[in-house]
Amino acid sequence: MSVAYRIQDEPIGDRRGPPALDPFWLLLAMMFGGAWLGATGFAVNAWLLRGPTWGREIGIAIAVLLGAPVILFGLGLLRTGGLLPGSSLHYALLLIVAWKLGLAYWIYFLQQNSHALYEYFSGAADRGQVATIAAVLIVGGGYLKSRVVHAVDSPFWQIMVN
Repeated sequence: MSVAYRIQDEPIGDRRGPPALDPFWLLLAMMFGGAWLGATGFAVNAWLLRGPTWGREIGIAIAVLLGAPVILFGLGLLRTGGLLPGSSLHYALLLIVAWKLGLAYWIYFLQQNSHALYEYFSGAADRGQVATIAAVLIVGGGYLKSRVVHAVDSPFWQIMVN
């Protein structure tokens, strides 16, 4: 009877298929391309890395998208209730940006360790392929951002994906 020793954070399975990106590139995609691209990229990367917190990372990515319209709805309720003066509404809308970027940084820090282990156990990934994917993701996302944001004529949609 043999017992195999396994490191808890060690990636499982074969590492063929699309390479996982350094979460830094996904953070840039969130900043330049919008939440639709960044949250999706973080969720896909979490699935590719399969670190110990990958389920939490996907949940946070979903919260990035769903929390923004909820915050907008809450600010609308405060505004109609007279608790939020019109002059402070522009400053209150910054709460949505803080929400998205705060959660994006949280996912970034969660994925950093998993990506370091991924690189260690998988060997150095093809840096040219990863750089090409990252560049296409960021530049393409910045190009498509206005089309995705204005695809649906709803303020909740626009706040969610922007």
